[in-house]
Amino acid sequence: MLLDTAQHMIQVFGSEMTDDIELLYPAASTGANSRTRISIEDESYAGFITPHELGHSLHEQIFNQDYLVGDYSLSGPSHSIYSVEYESVATSEGFADFVAAASWWYETNASSVPLLYGLNFESATPVFTTSCFDNTGVEGMVARGFWDLIDANDEVAVQPAIFDDQYHGVTASYVAAGWELFPNGQANHENDESDVDGVNLRDYYENNKLRFGADFWITLLSHNCLDGQGPN
Repeated sequence: MLLDTAQHMIQVFGSEMTDDIELLYPAASTGANSRTRISIEDESYAGFITPHELGHSLHEQIFNQDYLVGDYSLSGPSHSIYSVEYESVATSEGFADFVAAASWWYETNASSVPLLYGLNFESATPVFTTSCFDNTGVEGMVARGFWDLIDANDEVAVQPAIFDDQYHGVTASYVAAGWELFPNGQANHENDESDVDGVNLRDYYENNKLRFGADFWITLLSHNCLDGQGPN
């Protein structure tokens, strides 16, 4: 079953993958060990877990490295789809959540509703409703931002967000290919940016705004209460 769920991901994102990936099961813990190996612990057999970890390996393959920059210390050593993390972690984990969603749900079906860890990807209600700024480090909001770029359903905004979802039509693999535009290095907008909040979604926007065109900022960032992610 783990191989079956992996195949779902490969059918969607295989065109962006450069290396084969070894799946180790059962393992002591679940995670992406490198660009070519993921580990799944016993009992971690939910259908979206394997595609999520493959999403990390895909990200690493595109960056041509065996790690992703990210500081997980803000909310403790673990993370969740609702936890508040540094923007780098929220972005990489949110992308992996997006990969899992795009591996299982059809984005061209306006009635398709991805649901991961209880988070409805088609709901426009932010995780935190007092202020948009509260959502900038939430991986689930990042996952929604990526999903909104490809899904057929353009939902209206819910406060504190003010802009409706206004973008759709690209493929999931096109979104993944956006990581290819990151230069190598540790400066702002580069793939090894040393700040705890980089590499973040603002970096993805800056490197991809010419590819996506009009309404890219609105849907990816503003509609999902992520425009507070700093340029660093």
